Amino acid sequence: MFDAAVLIASAFLLSAMVPLAILISRDRLRRYRSRVLIALEAWMMSNARTKVLPSFEVARIKYELSPRADLDGDPIERDLAQVATRGSLVSFVIPASIYSGVTGLGFVTALFLSSRRAFWSQPNFILSGMHALNTDLTAADLAVYQWNSGAAITAGFLGAYLFTLQYLVGRVRSYELSPTSFLVAAVSLIEGCLVVGIARHLTFSASPNSGFIPLAFLLGYFPTFGISWLTERLRVRNLKRTEPAAFQRRFVQPADMIDGIDMLIKFRLMEAGVHDVQNLATANPILLYVETPYNLLTILDWIAQAQLIIAFGGGVAADLHRLGVRSIFDIAAMREHAATRMMVLNKVWPEAVDPAKPETATVELFSVMLAIIFGDVHARRLKTFWEVMISLVEPEEKQPTLRTPSGRSKDGARDRRITEAVGAY
Repeated sequence: MFDAAVLIASAFLLSAMVPLAILISRDRLRRYRSRVLIALEAWMMSNARTKVLPSFEVARIKYELSPRADLDGDPIERDLAQVATRGSLVSFVIPASIYSGVTGLGFVTALFLSSRRAFWSQPNFILSGMHALNTDLTAADLAVYQWNSGAAITAGFLGAYLFTLQYLVGRVRSYELSPTSFLVAAVSLIEGCLVVGIARHLTFSASPNSGFIPLAFLLGYFPTFGISWLTERLRVRNLKRTEPAAFQRRFVQPADMIDGIDMLIKFRLMEAGVHDVQNLATANPILLYVETPYNLLTILDWIAQAQLIIAFGGGVAADLHRLGVRSIFDIAAMREHAATRMMVLNKVWPEAVDPAKPETATVELFSVMLAIIFGDVHARRLKTFWEVMISLVEPEEKQPTLRTPSGRSKDGARDRRITEAVGAY
């Protein structure tokens, strides 16, 4: 009796309490991050001469705050009042209940049915896979076959359950959890179990085979991979398959290529949806600041480095780093002298540089390169952010200019020339 109570409590904890904890975490996370967003926006709006409205509006929409322009009276008080109101959780009831029901069914099956000999002896199309039967439908080999099918599907269920937990918690961290997320998780559980069940009937017979259990777990964790595996095994000709050469062209530039990002920071950025350099280069700095523990200037520096890598590739960016060029802003500073222009262009476009005409050719090529870099909408947004931060740290009587992360100037003339070089783009 005690053992049964423990099993029931475990199944209830894993199937019902976990979704409830996820919903509570979502509400608490919204309150905390919304307050951080409101405080940052109020500080910038009060002190910065240059305003960054679009990025803040995107962040406000994500965290269910009304556009700032629509608020009457004190916008901070109105924002805090919106944060205090609890988001509607009614819409989560049915999808979360469906996920809990599917999860509970899986755990009850795994915890209670393994020792029920009568259950495994009864013919079942899913467990038997329409296996050839004798006239005696309760033959011993049928029970063994179906029990092994149940063990394989249980392994797939556990893999799918782990995947859905990581999926739902990831949605909470990035504040993307919606009622649909629970439906997607429930479908993933069912899909993983069915894929493993079909794969089991294609791989081994009635004799136990523990080697299939790890494969079943992986097929449940990656149901899409399982479907692709089944497609290849069954040689389905009417479905599109990936071109073999495409696998050779797939690569990822990890975020820890950036100065200041180690394995721990990389993992933390992955929680915010930044999985590689491209994600970082196109990230909204405001959302990244709200959703991670890192300060805004550090985030802007990381994004500037990432955009340099995306523009020229990791190898060229590493060569430029040895020249003192860490970010896209340093590229603009290198325009000021023919020698520095030639140094950069020899790394970026060595085939296009004419050694006989270094003065004129490099000016034209450098202008094209800057037009390509700062023509990107993400680079323009980053440039605007950098100007905002300059307006916050420089004395008010000084003209706001674009200062590169590594640039220094006593009279500001060099920075004004950089601004002129970049401003047209």
